[in-house]
Amino acid sequence: MTNLYNTRSAWLDMAHKVLDRAVAAVYGWTDSTLDMSDEEILRRLLALNLERGTLTYP
Repeated sequence: MTNLYNTRSAWLDMAHKVLDRAVAAVYGWTDSTLDMSDEEILRRLLALNLERGTLTYP
């Protein structure tokens, strides 16, 4: 498995990009790009987590 990621073949890279796009769509990030920084992704995830953590349930 390590060798697979170390060589980072074209099909694996494409699979990761497709997955990244799908996850962004699920979160509703219509402005998401593949070059979004890790910091921006984490900022958005934290904001969602904080928003959802304050919800109350009946």
